[in-house]
Amino acid sequence: MPRSLLTDAGVRSVSDSVALGLPSERMASLAEAFNLMVLPTLQLEFDTLRGGASLPYTFTMLGFALGGVAMGRLADRAGIVVPVLIGAALLAIGYVAAAFTTNIWQFAAISAVIGLGSAAGFSPLISDLSHWFRKRRALAVTFAASGSYLSGAIWPLVIEHFQTTQGWRATHIGIGLFVP
Repeated sequence: MPRSLLTDAGVRSVSDSVALGLPSERMASLAEAFNLMVLPTLQLEFDTLRGGASLPYTFTMLGFALGGVAMGRLADRAGIVVPVLIGAALLAIGYVAAAFTTNIWQFAAISAVIGLGSAAGFSPLISDLSHWFRKRRALAVTFAASGSYLSGAIWPLVIEHFQTTQGWRATHIGIGLFVP
């Protein structure tokens, strides 16, 4: 079997896959939760209608779609570590840069970068994980992928707290420093 992030990390069981998969999936799916939580704030901040304020979410999902293909292809060629590191860098840069935007179009463009970075934490990791289990493969992949769904319950609470107490820009910077 080829070397991967999983074998380098000593992953040999379903519990190991959960320990590795859940945190990375939670971080990767943060972009989706954050854009939805900050939507009303963006509408006020950038003086735009609801449709304009939802533009960053659209760009995030487009970045995620394109990034899934690009990061998957990169993982096939260079292994899983390279796309995960690139994704972490894109997430950090994207979240910090988003805090300094001055209009909705800048924020949307940066959201595409965040979407690209998010893609590295989903498809390549799930694909890599599926190569290391003969028995209970589906269970291992399901547990690892469930981090994405778990984040839907966790991140909105965290985001709302920090957005209310610190503001959306400071929350973006905090996430940019926390994600990698």
